[in-house]
Amino acid sequence: MFLSSLLRISEAAVSDSESFKGLEETINAAALEMPPPENDEFGECAPWAIRLVKRLYDKGIVELKDEEKLAEEVDQFAQGSKAFARRDMLPNLASSKLCQSPSNLQL
Repeated sequence: MFLSSLLRISEAAVSDSESFKGLEETINAAALEMPPPENDEFGECAPWAIRLVKRLYDKGIVELKDEEKLAEEVDQFAQGSKAFARRDMLPNLASSKLCQSPSNLQL
């Protein structure tokens, strides 16, 4: 398996290690609430990732403007990242226009 794409969904910067640890624990806990994909079928990671973003939205970690459009954005971005699915390439990077940190999030 290769990491071909990273789509940034939050513009918030974590300024200290304690805040980062708390945020990381929250994200890990949300991810553990959903069974991960089996990785036996191409394309199954994106729907799981969208469900995770929705869960983070429900917890107030990110702002989600439109779940369906985010799914489309992720699919289009991943399709354009196939050339990056190689061991000698770093992942393709972009920032989502449909998902970001809520303005009241304290890190």
